[in-house]
Amino acid sequence: MLLGRITTGNWKPGTLIPNEIDLAREFGLSVGTVRKALDQLQAEHLLTRRQGRGTFVNDLASTEHASRFANLYSGDGTRMTLQSKLVGVSAHAADDAARRVLGLAQGASVIHLVRLKSRKGEPYVYEKSTLPAALFAGLPDDEDIPDEISALAQKYGQIAGSAEETISISKADKDEAEKLSVPESSALLRLERKVYAVEGAILEWRRAVCNLQDGFYKCLVA
Repeated sequence: MLLGRITTGNWKPGTLIPNEIDLAREFGLSVGTVRKALDQLQAEHLLTRRQGRGTFVNDLASTEHASRFANLYSGDGTRMTLQSKLVGVSAHAADDAARRVLGLAQGASVIHLVRLKSRKGEPYVYEKSTLPAALFAGLPDDEDIPDEISALAQKYGQIAGSAEETISISKADKDEAEKLSVPESSALLRLERKVYAVEGAILEWRRAVCNLQDGFYKCLVA
C-alpha cells in the first residue's frame, strides 16, 4: 500500500510522509509492522529518513539516485562523468530474444534506445536498451528522454529497484569498432544488464560495450 502511493504519484518525490504512528493507525496495523515496511522501502532507495525531520520520498531522477546503476570509475577512483547522445529511438515487435529476457508474450512490442556516450570528447560507451512498450507508452514520441533508467522509469510511473549485470571481455565487431573509433577486434568491456521494477517486472535490458582503457568497473552491493 505504501509502494502504491509512490508509484501512483500520490506521494510525489520530496514529499514528507506521515509518521509511523499515524500510518499504523490509518492501516490498522502495529507500529512495528509499518516500521518494517518503511525499512524495506528505504533499502530499495525509495525513501530516506532524516533525523529529526521525518521520512521523505526520494527523487529517483536526481543525480544521487540515478547514478546508482552507473559503475564505471576513472583510475583515481571517481565515478566517470559521461556525455550521452541518444542516436536512435524506435518501436518494434519483440523478437524471440527480447520476449525471453523481458518475459513478454507473443505479439508484444518493445522500444529500442541506442546511445553513444563520450568521455573527454572521445566515444567511450555504445549501448542498446530494450524496454517493454507496455510500460513506456508514448516513449518514441518523447522529446525529452532521460538518460538514466531510474529517471526514465519514474517519468513513466515505474520505480526501478534492483539490477543484475554480467561483465565480459570480447572483440569489437565492425559496427562497435566504428562507433567507438577503435580497430576491429579490439578488446572491449561488454556489459549486459537487466533492471527490475520494485514489483518485479523487467524495465530494461541493456547491452553495452565500453572502451575501458583508463578506468575500471566497480561492483557495488546494495
